[in-house]
Amino acid sequence: MNVSELARELGISRVTFYARRKDPRAPKTLDLEAWRAYLAGARLNEPAEKPPAAAGRAAEAYDYVYERARKTALAADILAIELAATQRNAVRKEEVKTMFTEIASVVRGRLLKLRADLPCALVGRSEADIERIVAQKVEHALSALAIPKTFFEPQSRV
Repeated sequence: MNVSELARELGISRVTFYARRKDPRAPKTLDLEAWRAYLAGARLNEPAEKPPAAAGRAAEAYDYVYERARKTALAADILAIELAATQRNAVRKEEVKTMFTEIASVVRGRLLKLRADLPCALVGRSEADIERIVAQKVEHALSALAIPKTFFEPQSRV
């Protein structure tokens, strides 16, 4: 298999193939499966490799432009994350942990209280009354599992 056939099988142009071939991680052979594996890995959110710069002032200008573009892209990513958190499309991990810890402690307390309250409340009751009372107490204990409505409201700051 030659370069043209390999590029066609991979679904890329020969120019792209030759550009990718310069990457030190690229396969050194024309093995189709090795190239497929390399391209699949290279396409998964990996930052673009900085191509070697030319010598002299052109290299300095290129480095400045490259680094400025990288800085702008990172700033845009940070702003996108902050916007998602402000609109509540994303929630910080600490907020989720805090909320679930509070909910779990309330539910635990209510369930432990059942152990003390139920024997006295059920003494001398009929089977139907016992079932109704236990159902009400369990429903009350589990009602704390609801996520507060304010949790999903937009916030002013992250």
